[in-house]
Amino acid sequence: MEKIFYAETGAFGPTERVMRKIFFEYYGMREIEIVKSETGKPFLARTPFFFSVTHTREVCFIAVSDENVGIDAELLSREIDYVPILSKFSAAEKAEVRSREDFLRHWTAKESVVKWLVQVYIIHYSLSYCQTLSQ
Repeated sequence: MEKIFYAETGAFGPTERVMRKIFFEYYGMREIEIVKSETGKPFLARTPFFFSVTHTREVCFIAVSDENVGIDAELLSREIDYVPILSKFSAAEKAEVRSREDFLRHWTAKESVVKWLVQVYIIHYSLSYCQTLSQ
């Protein structure tokens, strides 16, 4: 189960308000507790749901899943000097980047994976910590 919700940035106020609206209207959850991990990534306490949030100047996206999820978005019209950042890309990725739009597509994919990996790390760390406490 994965769903991606979007709204104009600021249409419903702060992102937290949008999340509360989503979880109430689509999942029947009146109260949600959003907490932050040691890495600063927000997550929902005491629920089976994962979420990821991204914004552009124009749109806010929130991905919700019963599995770990990561999402990122950039406006293809965004002006960015991407050439210096290409040094962080693999040779294969560099070969695929022929324009700013190509770069932004690769960048958003990388950002989505990083957001996903941070959640994987949090889950693993929490489980390891719990196991250490119980031993």
